[in-house]
Amino acid sequence: MSIALSGRPGVLARTAVLALALAALPLQAQQLVESFADVPALFSGNWVQVNRSSPAPDEATALNGFAQGFAPYFAAEGSAAEQYAQVSWRSTSSLLSGTISNWMITPVLNLFNGMEVTFHTRTFTSPHADRLQLRMSTNGASTNVGSLPTDVGDFTTLLLDVNPTLAAAGFPTTWTLQTVTVSGLASPTTGRLAFRYFVTGAGAGNGPTAPGNYVGIDTLTVMPVSLQNFSVE
Repeated sequence: MSIALSGRPGVLARTAVLALALAALPLQAQQLVESFADVPALFSGNWVQVNRSSPAPDEATALNGFAQGFAPYFAAEGSAAEQYAQVSWRSTSSLLSGTISNWMITPVLNLFNGMEVTFHTRTFTSPHADRLQLRMSTNGASTNVGSLPTDVGDFTTLLLDVNPTLAAAGFPTTWTLQTVTVSGLASPTTGRLAFRYFVTGAGAGNGPTAPGNYVGIDTLTVMPVSLQNFSVE
């Protein structure tokens, strides 16, 4: 392996070590980094989105799933204004009270205890409460989330639940770092992680303060165990 570097010696030395460490990582220690700069392109690749909300959306557009961020609401956490993923109340019919269960599923990952998952999320000040889950499936390439809005399919492991009680002011209104460490696996395995926008009693027909508004997700990192304490600062 050949590395050509220029710049500050101390930083360069640590960068070289990091590069070598990355090159030597075993398959099970892979890393996923996603800035959500082009959300539609994700679903032409290895990411999957599934909307199991009920009633079904009344708009046949990309806005009823996970879509590109909308800068007039708020800008991205760490990049250009619209470079984050968003999902909203449009996941279900805007006329009836319903249940939102909208999924954005990662590519297949090698999963093992101690693996760290971080991302940022937020909404904006609103009486409409939001909720976001991070779930895990250990069933290889499966994207099965069940057929009903209350089903989770193979994604039975709940890693994180942001605002599970749907409190009106319970979801962050500024970009907030979320950190999860995977545990409880009997052995390393393959599977997927999934963001689930999960809101009950949603829909404009349920009143001016009905749950379900708009959630942003940015700067996702799935960090291998061997690099969690490594820094190039």
